[in-house]
Amino acid sequence: FMKSLLALHAHQVAGAQDRVLGCFDVADEVLFKHKFLGDGTGGDAFGGGDLAFSALAGWLVLPEKFGGGEIGARFLKEENFGETFIEFRARLKGRASFEHVAKMYDAYR
Repeated sequence: FMKSLLALHAHQVAGAQDRVLGCFDVADEVLFKHKFLGDGTGGDAFGGGDLAFSALAGWLVLPEKFGGGEIGARFLKEENFGETFIEFRARLKGRASFEHVAKMYDAYR
C-alpha cells in the first residue's frame, strides 16, 4: 500500500521538472545582471538567496563539496541516481544558475 502512495507517474515527474526549470530560469535572469543572487534580487555579495538556492539545487548540480566527506565521495555521483535524473541534469548543465551553485560550494563551503 505504501509503495503505491509513493509512486511517481510520468506526468508528475514532468510537472516537477518544469517547476524546477522555472526556478533555474529565475536564477539565470538575476545572475545575468548580478554576480550573486544576494537577497534573491541580485547583489554584489553572497547572500541568503545564494545559500538557499545552492542548498536546494545542490542535489541536481552535485558540486564537489556537496554532501561532504565519505558520503559525498561514495554515493553522490550522477550515475547513482538513474537515467531520468541524468537526462534532466544534462538539461541544466551549462546554465548560469547551475554553474553558480558549483561556484558557491567551491568558494563558501
